[in-house]
Amino acid sequence: MAQLWIHEAGGWAVIPLSGSRLSLAELPGVAADPAEAALLVRGPGERADWQLMARPSSGTAINGLPLIGGLRTLSDQDEISCPAAGALFYSTERLARVEPLPALGYEVSCPRCRQPIASGSAAVRCPGCEVWHHGSEELPCWTYAPTCALCQQQTAADTGYRWTPEEL
Repeated sequence: MAQLWIHEAGGWAVIPLSGSRLSLAELPGVAADPAEAALLVRGPGERADWQLMARPSSGTAINGLPLIGGLRTLSDQDEISCPAAGALFYSTERLARVEPLPALGYEVSCPRCRQPIASGSAAVRCPGCEVWHHGSEELPCWTYAPTCALCQQQTAADTGYRWTPEEL
């Protein structure tokens, strides 16, 4: 799930982007006229892109460049700046979580134990390489080692985001 990083007292906070649209006027601490505020709009589909819409005269910028034409598809770690909200950052990074394996229409094998993962069973999709691992107590393949079986993504339950605006 995509999210916005906003600066609040005490540091950066994450606001998950759910639904199909979000006005920047709805963000905490933003005092903007909703009719004039920039708008985030989500395209269709599970991994849909988010677009930023704003009037060209609004002063909204992406990575320091003006929002020409009033529309831009966002990319991971884009900086959004607008007069009413200040600097925000867009991120597409996901956190690992145990969830039922969706019906994908093909067999999925766990890269750690090499056994099939049944549709609907507890599984974890690696945020780094997006490969599914078993995630149950009986087959704790995701947490078996400190990193994913195929990439360097950390597997500890308390692993947070790999990128934050504090790194800038």
